[in-house]
Amino acid sequence: MDPELMLFDVQRSQSLEGDAWVLGVRYGLPEGNEEMREDVRSRIWCSYRKNFRAIGGTQLTSDSGWGCTLRCGQMLLAHALVCKHLGRNWRWRPNIKDPTYTEVLKKFLDLRDSEYSIQMIALQGEDFGRTVGQWFGPNNVAHAIRKLSVRDSWSRLAVHVAMDMLIVVDDIKQLCRRPHQATISVDVTMATGETIPVDEACGSVCSSSRRTAQPFLEQPLLEQPLPQAGDHAGSGDRAPGLSVPRLAPTLDAAHPSRDGYFRSLLLFVPLRLGQDKFNMEYAAALKASLTLPQSVGFIGGKPRHALYVIGYHDDYLFYLDPHVTQPTVHLSEDGSIPDETYHCAEPLRMRLSELDPSVALGFFCKDEADFDDLVTRLREQVLSQMTYMFELASTRPPFMDPPGSPGVVQKEPFQMVDTMMDDGETDSYVMVDIPK
Repeated sequence: MDPELMLFDVQRSQSLEGDAWVLGVRYGLPEGNEEMREDVRSRIWCSYRKNFRAIGGTQLTSDSGWGCTLRCGQMLLAHALVCKHLGRNWRWRPNIKDPTYTEVLKKFLDLRDSEYSIQMIALQGEDFGRTVGQWFGPNNVAHAIRKLSVRDSWSRLAVHVAMDMLIVVDDIKQLCRRPHQATISVDVTMATGETIPVDEACGSVCSSSRRTAQPFLEQPLLEQPLPQAGDHAGSGDRAPGLSVPRLAPTLDAAHPSRDGYFRSLLLFVPLRLGQDKFNMEYAAALKASLTLPQSVGFIGGKPRHALYVIGYHDDYLFYLDPHVTQPTVHLSEDGSIPDETYHCAEPLRMRLSELDPSVALGFFCKDEADFDDLVTRLREQVLSQMTYMFELASTRPPFMDPPGSPGVVQKEPFQMVDTMMDDGETDSYVMVDIPK
């Protein structure tokens, strides 16, 4: 095995010196080694799982070989939810009894009723031409999480995906000031008899998802059975039976729109930092983004793997790897979760120069003051290193499509190929550049 991919264990970490950063927190090495390991161990680690209930009308009971990017998205989101509900300084211990932590972890179990389960994320792929079992790009996962967050009335998280390398401050503030929208699955039947789903993201009918089908009943999505084969007619290359319920917006009565109201924010910034390979001119700016207190890492990886990057030391990135297949975890009779396999004691590391150029940065802001601070830090600490990494604008340029417009989630700088892994195993879905 490449020595740079070995576990970042105590002996090796003690030989490192200088500053290391993990999700916005600085650790001076070697003195801070144990504190850093405890921090990493407290992150929720989502890896491949097997023997869960088949997804929708498919026979898939494992995401091994196709779900790595989805698992990275789960890890990034899980850290954001831990920050929101427990705080950045919260630490996990074996056999911990913390009902808030348990509530966070439940959202990522491999169950259809878990808001951010592998099943629910995979089913969102219909909107950008992905059937269950196909590989997602970082941008696809970000949009899937954005859609599913509407179901999470406990967190009431505002999720924004900054497309076209542009962060529009006013768009984000408008989103965060809107009340959380309850999740009611509804299909609207037109006068022609055509059934059209309501798209929560843009508050209107999504033209790319039109289909003739029997509507879902109007009831909470958690009580809704997943569609089975034959329930809905697929379109194009989408598999029959995998049509996804849409979400109709309703006001959150517990948090009505009012002055000073600002929901916590998870901001995704998909970027292309090079063409055929990572451009090292972006290295300083990318590393600076991981030092911001709002950083929740980024979805990235190598051309053969999607990885959850959480920090760096010198020109090496620290990451958590989802490419470990473990049995699915079930709730205990008392409602607790056997959670040992959701925590990884050691990160891995890779050379920054080996990074695939397509990434999706993540930032969590607890309130409006925190978001304002993020905007300032992005300008002063990140864009000062590389002006053209992305753009920050106060308002949306008139030539830009509004957020949530049909077609924006189609942009993925990847294609899927069948590639032999270094260890001799085949991973059917890997990240490679689409030829220009």
